[in-house]
Amino acid sequence: MKSRIESIADEQGTKDERLRRILFKWRSSTPTLATGQSPTELYLGRKLRIKFDLVKPPQKHSKPLSSKFSFSKGERIQSRLYIQEK
Repeated sequence: MKSRIESIADEQGTKDERLRRILFKWRSSTPTLATGQSPTELYLGRKLRIKFDLVKPPQKHSKPLSSKFSFSKGERIQSRLYIQEK
């Protein structure tokens, strides 16, 4: 934390704004050793979306969809693909 505070000397904004940005990033992404969850997850009960979430690839499903649903061979199904194009 000390090295990160020293490294923000050249960034834009007041000292308070720069410190708030550091603390926001730390609280939203750094898991605690006791629980394995970040302080924000413990407080809100969910992960907080940050700018980095837009860069990293989406997570794959931990369980295959076939284990969640049962289909017979040749059975007709419908699906919808949700993609936002810009």
